[in-house]
Amino acid sequence: MLTFLLALLVTKPQLECAQNIDAASLRIVPSSLQLFEYKSVSFTCEGFKGQRRVRNQKEFIPMCPRDGNASVVACTVEYAFETDSGQYWCESEDGHRSNTVNITVTAGSVILEGPVLPVMEGDAVTLRCRHKNMPYLPADFYKDGHLVGSGDQGQMTIGNVSKSDEGFYSCSTSESGKSAGSPLTVRHIDKSNHQEEVILEGPVLPVMEGDAVTLRCRLRKTVSNHPAEFYKDGIPARSSLTGDMSILSVSASDEGLYSCAISGFGRSTGSRLMVRRPLTGALSSHRLLLLLWIAIIILVVLLLSVIGQLHYIKQTVSAVDQLKTEARMEPYVLS
Repeated sequence: MLTFLLALLVTKPQLECAQNIDAASLRIVPSSLQLFEYKSVSFTCEGFKGQRRVRNQKEFIPMCPRDGNASVVACTVEYAFETDSGQYWCESEDGHRSNTVNITVTAGSVILEGPVLPVMEGDAVTLRCRHKNMPYLPADFYKDGHLVGSGDQGQMTIGNVSKSDEGFYSCSTSESGKSAGSPLTVRHIDKSNHQEEVILEGPVLPVMEGDAVTLRCRLRKTVSNHPAEFYKDGIPARSSLTGDMSILSVSASDEGLYSCAISGFGRSTGSRLMVRRPLTGALSSHRLLLLLWIAIIILVVLLLSVIGQLHYIKQTVSAVDQLKTEARMEPYVLS
C-alpha cells in the first residue's frame, strides 16, 4: 500500500485514438519514480470531467473517492511495499486516462531521484543518489548500464540536456550497492518557434503569507493560453491546461525560483517568489514579552512610590503626635 500525500495530475482533453489516452501529466510526492519501502507517495487527479480514479495495472486504488463534482480527486493509501511497484494513471469513467507513471518501490538501501515527467531540451537536470539512512554519500551514475559520471555529494547534474541524454539511469554507492533504474525522457524544442519567447508573469514584490498568488506562463507575442509546465527550483511543481498556476494560501515553503515551459517553445527565465510573514507569531510574542516587562517595571515603580508615601505619612503623623505630647507636658514642667 502507499500513503499518497500530494501530487498533481493535470489533463488535456485530447485523445490519442488508438489508446484513448488524454494528454495529461501525473505527478507524485515525493517527486521521484523510486521510493523506499514503507514510505509514502501521493496522486491527485485533476482536469477530467465526471468521475475519475487512480488505478494501476491490477485495480483501481480502493481509497480513491469517486466524486464527479470535485475538481480534484486525491488518493491515499498507507505504506509502499515492493509489490506496489508498477504503472499508475488516472482514468475517467468513459475510459479516458492520463499518462502513465512507472513507480519502483525498493526494500534496498539506495534509490535514484530524478525527474518524473519529461524535461525540455536545454534544461538543467539533477540526478540524486539517496541512501535510506546516510545522506551525501559519494556515488557513481550509469546510463543504460554504462558509467557516465560521479558525484562526491551523491548527485550529478546535466547542465544542458539534449535528446542524446535520454536513457535508463541508475546509481550506486560503495557502501550500499546499486539502485534500480529509471528513464529520463527529453522533449524536443521546435527551432522554428524560437522567435516566440516564453515568459512567466508573477508578483514583482514580496507577498504576504496567506495571500493568493497566481503565476502565468505565456508567449510574449501571443495572447491565447497554452498548456504549461511549472517548475520550482528546477523541480516540476505543477501542470496547467490554461497556463496558470495558483497558490491559494502562500507560505514560506512556497518561496523559491519559479520558471515555466510551453511544449515546443522552450522555457522561461526564472523569477523568484518571496514570502513575508505577517507581524504575528514570533514577532508578536517578543512584543508581548516587552510589554509585560514594561508593565512589571511600572507596577514596581508605583509600588515603591506608594510605600514611600506611606512612610512619609507615618513619619509626619509620628512627628505631630510627639509635638502634641510635648505641648501637654509643658504646664507640668513650668509648675
